[in-house]
Amino acid sequence: MDSKQHISDEKDTIQKLIESEERWRSITKYTPDHILMMDRDAKILFINYTVPDLSIDEVIGRPIFDFVPEEYQDLHRNVYDELLNNGELHRFETGYVDKDGKQFYFEIHSGPVWKEGKIVGIINRSTDITERKITEQKLKESEARLKKLNNELEQRISERTEELRASEEKWKFLSENSPAHIMLLDKEHKILFINRTLADLSKEEVIGRSVYSFVPQEFHQTARDTHNSVWETGRPVTYSANYITKEGEILFFDSWIGPVFQSGEVVALVTHSMDVTKKKQVELKLKESEEKWRSITKYTPDNIMQLDLEGNILFINHTVPDLSIDDVIGKSIYQFVPEKFRENMKNTFARVLGTGKSGKYETGYRDNKGNDFFFEAHVGPILDSGQIIGFIARSTDMTNRKKAERKLKESEEKWKAISENSPAHIMLLDGEHKILFINRTAPDLSKEEVIGSSVYAFIPQEFRQIARDSHNSVWETSEPVTYSTSYITKEGDARIFDVWIGPVFQYGKVSALVSHSMDVTANKEAERKLKESEEKFRGFLDFGNIGMAITSIDKKWVYCNDQICEMLGFTREELFDKTWADLTYPGDLQSVIEQFNNILDGIIDSYQIDKRFIKKNGEIVYVHLTVSCIRNSDGTVKHFLGTLQNITERKKIELRLIESEEKHRTFMETAKDFMHIIDDKGKIIYANRGFIGYKKEELMEMHITELIAEETLPIFAPELKNLIKNGRITLTDLYCKGKDGTKIIGGLNVVAMYGPDGVFNGARGIFKDIPERKKTEQRLKESEEKYRTLFESSKDGIIFSNMDGKIMDCNQAYLNMLGYTLVEIQE
Repeated sequence: MDSKQHISDEKDTIQKLIESEERWRSITKYTPDHILMMDRDAKILFINYTVPDLSIDEVIGRPIFDFVPEEYQDLHRNVYDELLNNGELHRFETGYVDKDGKQFYFEIHSGPVWKEGKIVGIINRSTDITERKITEQKLKESEARLKKLNNELEQRISERTEELRASEEKWKFLSENSPAHIMLLDKEHKILFINRTLADLSKEEVIGRSVYSFVPQEFHQTARDTHNSVWETGRPVTYSANYITKEGEILFFDSWIGPVFQSGEVVALVTHSMDVTKKKQVELKLKESEEKWRSITKYTPDNIMQLDLEGNILFINHTVPDLSIDDVIGKSIYQFVPEKFRENMKNTFARVLGTGKSGKYETGYRDNKGNDFFFEAHVGPILDSGQIIGFIARSTDMTNRKKAERKLKESEEKWKAISENSPAHIMLLDGEHKILFINRTAPDLSKEEVIGSSVYAFIPQEFRQIARDSHNSVWETSEPVTYSTSYITKEGDARIFDVWIGPVFQYGKVSALVSHSMDVTANKEAERKLKESEEKFRGFLDFGNIGMAITSIDKKWVYCNDQICEMLGFTREELFDKTWADLTYPGDLQSVIEQFNNILDGIIDSYQIDKRFIKKNGEIVYVHLTVSCIRNSDGTVKHFLGTLQNITERKKIELRLIESEEKHRTFMETAKDFMHIIDDKGKIIYANRGFIGYKKEELMEMHITELIAEETLPIFAPELKNLIKNGRITLTDLYCKGKDGTKIIGGLNVVAMYGPDGVFNGARGIFKDIPERKKTEQRLKESEEKYRTLFESSKDGIIFSNMDGKIMDCNQAYLNMLGYTLVEIQE
C-alpha cells in the first residue's frame, strides 16, 4: 500500500512539474516583457527575447553587466547583492543603448530563484518604458517653456497696461474692420462680443447666447473639447468647421481659439474664424480629380448620391441618422423627400438632363422623431461617350449653420491676441499709406524694416496702381475693397495674396486703413494642378480608337473605355464582373501572366505583347497590348494601365500570306516546268529544280543566257534587253542547251518585277518543255495529208454536211456525179 501511494505521489509531482513548465513557457512566450534568469554570478541562463540588435545566442552565458551602461552598473550590483542576501523583491529603472546609439529605458522587477530553500539565482522581468520616459522628459521641457512664457506674458501685460488703454479705440477699429469673425466668450461660452456676423444674422441675434447655438450638431463635441482645452491649459487651439447660410451657401472656416488673461488667469476666450471656403473648394476639386470620387465621398460631410435617370439611388456615401445605407439603395430619391420639395427637384433633374449643365435645388427631410433637416443639393450629369446616363448629387446640411457674433472685451491683451495669432497679415495704414502697425511680416522681412515705410515699397510695380486705387476708394467711399497682388521674397519666390482693405473710423470719419492679406499661393497652385490633371485625364480617355483600361493587381477591370467594350463585345458592367485573365485565350495566358508577375515583383515597369482575347460571341480577337503601371510610394503596384490595339485583320492577312507563300512554294517546287527568278542583271537567283543536266546549286551561279542555244540566242537577247520597257517576254519555240550539249525546245514566258518605287529589280520566268506537242502536230499533219489524198482520189462520192443538212465539203467524184461545182453545191 505504501509503495502504491509513493508511485501515485510521484506521478502527481511529475504532473505538477509538467503543468508548471507549461505555464512558464506560456508566460515567457506571450508576455510583452523581457524575462531573464541569471545565476548567482549574474550570468544569463535564460531569456525569452532580446532587444532588436541582439540575438538570444549573443547574450546566453554572458554576465548581464556586459549589456548595462556604466551609469547603471552600481545600481544593478547593489540590487543583486541585497537580493541574494535577504531574498526580497526589488523594483528599479535602468537603461540600454543599442549598437546604433538608440537609448532604451526599462523598469525591472527582480526576485530570487529558490532551490531546496536556498537562493540559486535571480529572475528579472523588464518592461520597456522608453516611450513613457521620453514623454515625461518632453512634458517637463514643455511645462518649463510654458511657465517661462506665461511669466514673461504676465510681465509684459503689467508693463503695457497704460499703453493698451491708450490704444483701445485703435484695436477696436482693427477688430471691427477685420475680415475675420472675432468673438469674446465668457466661462459659460456665451458670446460677449462679436465684430461681425454673417449676412443672415444680426449682432442682436447672437450676443448673450451660447456659441453652440450657431455650431452645427456634428461639430458640437469638437468645439466643446477645443474651448475646454484652452480654459484648462491656457494654450491656443485651432480647428475647422463649416457653416451653411440661409440661402444654402456652404462656408468653411479655420478657427483659432486663445485665452484672455487677467492677473495671470484665463478670464475669457477669444476666437478668430477665417473664411477659407475658396481654399476648401479648390482642395476638394483637386482631390476629386486625382483620386476616385468614391474616396472623396467617404470623408466629405456632405451626402453624395449617384442616381439613374429614373431617380433611383445607386450609391450614397452616408445618410441621415435614422436611415442606413441599405435602407435607401435601389429606392427612388423622391420616396424620402417631402411633397412640397418634389416638383422643384424633378424640374431640376429635367433641366440637367436637357441641357447637360449642373443645377441645384433645396430640399428637406423629416426623421422618425419629427426633426426637420434641410439640404442644398448640387446636381450634375454623369456622361458615358457623350450621353447622360445618370446624375451625381451633393447635398449639404444647412440645418445648423454656424452663426457667430461676439463682443470684444475692452483690453489690449485681447486685441493683441487677435492680431498676433491671426494667420493673415494685418496692417494699419495712415493717410499717406505708411505702415503704422503690422502683426506679422513675410519670413524675409523684420517688423523694423516695415514699420514707417510706404506700403507700396513691398508691392511689385505691376500691382501698385490697383493697390493705390483700392486704398483711395476706401478713403473716399468708406466701403471695404478687395484685390489680389503678389510679393517677391529676397530669395526670388513669388507669393500670391488676396487683400481686403477696410476703413478705421474715429469720431465718425475714416482716420486710417486696415489691410488684411491672406497668402493664397497654395490655392492658386492647386487650381493649376487641377486644370492640368483634368486635361491630361480627358486626353487619355478620348485618345483615338485605341482601347484603354485601368486594372487592379487582382486582374479586375477598374476602368475601360468604349473601344474595349466594342472590341470584346461586352458591356462595361459585364467586364467589371470579370478579370482580364477570364477573357484571355488559354494558349496566351501563361506568357502574359509571367510579364504581369514581373511588374508586380519590380523587375520591369512595362511590357508589350501580341495576344488573343475571346469575345463574348466566342470569336477570337488579336490585340497588340501595351501595359505599364502606377506604383505606390513604397514601390508596390497601385494600378495597371493598358492600351489595346485591334490587330485581328493584320493577323488574318499574315496567316493568309504565310498560307499563300506555303502554297506557292509547294507549287513551285513540285511543278514539272522550269521556274526561275533573275535579278536586274539577268543572273539566276532562284530555281525551283535542276534543269537540263544542271543542279539547282549550279544554276544559281549562272546567267540566263548561258542556258539559251546558239540558234535562238539572237532572238532571246534583244527581248531580254527590252524587258524593262516591254515588261514581259513570250517565245514559243526557244531552244535551250543542256550541260551535256543536248537541246530541248519549249515555250518561255518572262514577266518583269518592279519595286515599290517603280524601279526594275528582276523578273520571273517559266520554261515549258514542248517536244510532245511538236510530235503530235506532225502526226496530225501527216494524218490530214493521208485523209486528203484518200478523199480526193476516191471513186465514190463523199460529202460532209452539218446537222441542218447543209453540205460543208465533198470530193471531186461527187461533183462529177451531179455536175455541180463545189461553190454551187455549198450554196
